[in-house]
Amino acid sequence: MPRSHHGPRLVLYSPDKRNGAVPKRGFKTYTYYVVWSEQGRKREIATRTADRSVAQEKLREVLEGLSVTAMGQLDPASPRPARQVTVAEVLDRYGQDCGPTRRDPRRIGIAIERLMSYWGSLTVADISEAACQAYEDKRREAFAQQEAERIRTITARGGKPKPARVLKPATVRRELGVLTAAVNYAASKKMVFEPDKPRLPPKSPPRRDYLTRSQIARLLNAARAMPRARLHLPLFILLAFYTGARRTAILDLRWQPHAAGGHVDFERGEIDFQGSAPRTKKRRARILIPDRLLPFLLYAHQRNKTAVIEFEGRPVREVKTALRAAGRNAGLGDVYSHMLKHSAITHLLDRAVSRWDVAQWTATSMETLEAVYGHPSPEAQERVRAALR
Repeated sequence: MPRSHHGPRLVLYSPDKRNGAVPKRGFKTYTYYVVWSEQGRKREIATRTADRSVAQEKLREVLEGLSVTAMGQLDPASPRPARQVTVAEVLDRYGQDCGPTRRDPRRIGIAIERLMSYWGSLTVADISEAACQAYEDKRREAFAQQEAERIRTITARGGKPKPARVLKPATVRRELGVLTAAVNYAASKKMVFEPDKPRLPPKSPPRRDYLTRSQIARLLNAARAMPRARLHLPLFILLAFYTGARRTAILDLRWQPHAAGGHVDFERGEIDFQGSAPRTKKRRARILIPDRLLPFLLYAHQRNKTAVIEFEGRPVREVKTALRAAGRNAGLGDVYSHMLKHSAITHLLDRAVSRWDVAQWTATSMETLEAVYGHPSPEAQERVRAALR
């Protein structure tokens, strides 16, 4: 039976087995060798060093020196140099293997489509800080052209278009984050050898918008006055404010345990937002049902069949548009779901609830609580100032 082909790898030869080395007769020192097999024959090149970082550079040289034909004769599972792997291959592999298992496959698909238009014909070796900056500039230019076309189309029809939007840095960061994940996955699957990682734009500063209790009341009244949202949107607002849960955790709630999210347990008086949902960095809490929220949940349980948040007998999948409309009708501008979580945390901190308890109740890490939400509200600052008089 012929020997299998193995791609180049580093092997530490030495006089003994210490440090994970391979003992070899006649050796008195530790030395790294680049070892591979080609057409059933073992080949090796001495790096003349025991420093792994220096040996890695020699391994890179060997990989780049191998011809495409020679590489084709090696084990397909062996990593190839970054200059021989296109970004399109990496994105395609990541999209097929990992896309369907992610929380939002549609968003992954959109990001890959946008990345392909610029990166598809490039190789992994072409990934650099300058290339990432060029991608960001191209995306901003293309987005501006799309907005200009949208405005021209609406104006030509006699309509009044909304002002042109500007591409947010967070959008580009999210797309390059998908590229980073794809490159990391390719490296883990030995598609590519030691690829360079994309440079991500800096994170946007955290939003510090929140609503007071009186503003929450105005938002609820506006939501109840919306014919198509008067039943499900107020309940969503109440759940978000009293629990501090994220939008997806609330929309995944059911009356009975299920495989994709949490449920409301009236018998124990709890809301288990995690349930059987896949565990991610976005934590989900298990909390007691707040007294003021309980009547609304009981009423919704009588009305809704399966999901806690339903519209016309079907689970609601998104509330962004309705929530934004309710915010404008209430004179509060654009209201987004995370603003309700921020409002819940700010309200609890103002009521002197300990930060540890707030973090547990809202499934927020202490680090995030300090960095994003740990600022005093104007009401709290006024109380402190009054105490100093």
